[in-house]
Amino acid sequence: LNAMSATAMITALEGHTDKRLGIGWISDLFCEGVKIGSSTVEGKLDSYSAVSGFVKDLFVGESQEKVYVVMLNNSLGLIGYKTLGSGGIKLSVAHSRELLEDCILSNAAYVIMAHNHPGGNALPSAADERLTKTIASALSHINVCLEDHIVIADNDYVSMKQSERYSEIFE
Repeated sequence: LNAMSATAMITALEGHTDKRLGIGWISDLFCEGVKIGSSTVEGKLDSYSAVSGFVKDLFVGESQEKVYVVMLNNSLGLIGYKTLGSGGIKLSVAHSRELLEDCILSNAAYVIMAHNHPGGNALPSAADERLTKTIASALSHINVCLEDHIVIADNDYVSMKQSERYSEIFE
């Protein structure tokens, strides 16, 4: 698909309740500079500044905790992203199964998980660490790499991959 048809498809999705692709993934849809939801992607998400800028935009105006997953191809290009859960980080087995299904259907090679702490403290909690380990393990069974889990609070963020305390989860 070219940029014009991608833009037309996103415009068509605007009446949908979840503008962040909702059900399923559309491979190779996202072209450079195409706006998705409230975030714009220009090029690849291949640096921490690109990734952090992209995921921080997902949480603008959010007053409750949300978990997003961002799916990338082998070249670290954006395939799509969606809300995995909201209202707290307690995700069920069904959420993990849904994530695995989305990864398979989209042919994702990498996943970046991101969630916000509306209270203003970006430090990952013990529950965040458990969730990250669970998701990383589940993804490894389908040869998808959890590239990072980023915790956002206001204008601050913590990359769990870059933190010495959690880096072994991503090895």
